[in-house]
Amino acid sequence: MPQLPTLDVSEAAYRRRFAEPDFGLDLAEVVADRCRLPRPLVRRVEGSNLVFRAGDGPWIKICPPYWRDAFDAEVRVTEAAQGRLPAPIPAIVESGELEDWRYLVSTHVPGVQIQEVLPSLGGAELERIAADLGQFMRAFHAVAVPGFERQFGPWSRYLDERLAGARELHLSRGVDPARVDQIAALLAARAPALRALGPPVLIHADLTAEGARQAAILRAEGEAKAIATVFAAIHAGNPDQQLLSYQYLQMLPKLAQGEANKVFVIPSEFTQAFAGIGDSLSRRLPPQSEEK
Repeated sequence: MPQLPTLDVSEAAYRRRFAEPDFGLDLAEVVADRCRLPRPLVRRVEGSNLVFRAGDGPWIKICPPYWRDAFDAEVRVTEAAQGRLPAPIPAIVESGELEDWRYLVSTHVPGVQIQEVLPSLGGAELERIAADLGQFMRAFHAVAVPGFERQFGPWSRYLDERLAGARELHLSRGVDPARVDQIAALLAARAPALRALGPPVLIHADLTAEGARQAAILRAEGEAKAIATVFAAIHAGNPDQQLLSYQYLQMLPKLAQGEANKVFVIPSEFTQAFAGIGDSLSRRLPPQSEEK
């Protein structure tokens, strides 16, 4: 193997250089040669891994050794979900290693990312998206991955750690102490219900913030604090399906602005919200003949 400078970078250097458009190109060239992929290799700077498009063909994703757990989770869940969802998802066609780094090659799925069009969408269009999203998530929740668990799990341990550390977390972020007391009281009241959730299902979410842009709720790096906080607050009011759907729809812009895709195991009561999107909002959709 030729000399590959990127393989020797520290995690600190990786984070510092991540925004450089050609960072990791040496690794991508090796993967492209191995898999006989077209050129040019054009990097998309997003998420936490190194992502390149090979010409008009497939995508290359290269994962550093710092978060192999997330990479393994993505591969395992993608393979399990393939062909079982109402919309196409990328298929993994190649995977391998570059010393202690890992890579995969996946097919390209045509389409437009929602953050590119979200500001221009009207209410009816958002409702259509929400209905489709609800159906997609219902199917995704039905995918079983035996023995699947992330390193920060199981859910019961993860939840207990988040509940125990909530006060310190919010204080460290400069939240007003009075507000922190309110959050702590809310979590304490809802803790028994949260601990009773189950069984687990898969959920794919985008929850990493960029700097302070989403400091109010989406600053956890790959953690589900945002989901737990939002749903605890919603459930405190004993909502119905339609309210759950509406609250999740309100979160779509925040989710679309994130930078990293993560795979979580979340208890199945959260399915209510996603199923509700498809059920309650679909009853309010305009006729199919209406112009889009």
